[in-house]
Amino acid sequence: MQRPAGHIGLWLPVVIYCVIIFALSSSEQPPKPQFLPDKWAHLILFAGLGFLIARLVAGIRKVSFLHLLAITVLFCLIYAITDEGHQYFVPGRTSEVGDLIADTIGGLLGALIYIAVR
Repeated sequence: MQRPAGHIGLWLPVVIYCVIIFALSSSEQPPKPQFLPDKWAHLILFAGLGFLIARLVAGIRKVSFLHLLAITVLFCLIYAITDEGHQYFVPGRTSEVGDLIADTIGGLLGALIYIAVR
C-alpha cells in the first residue's frame, strides 16, 4: 500500500481521463472514427477508465478480485450515468441507454485487463 501522498500518482490519471470524457461529451460534434461504431467507441473509452479505476483501487487498498470488479464497475456506471445526463443538455447530443450499457461493459473490461496485466 502506498503512502497517502503517493496517491496523487493514482488519482491524477483518473481525474484527467474523466475531464477528457467530460470535454468530449460537451462537444456538439465529438470526433468519431469512421471505422469504429459508436457503441465500440464508448466501450473502448470506458475500458480505459475502468483500467485506471482498477489501478487506483488496487493501489490504495488490498481488495479481493470481486471487490475490485464491483468498485470499478460501480464507478464507471455512475460516471456513465452522469455523462449521459450531461449530454442530454448539450445541443445536438442525445442520451442513450445503449451508450450507458457500452460504457459499463467497457469499465468491466478495463478492470479485467488491469487484473490480467497486473
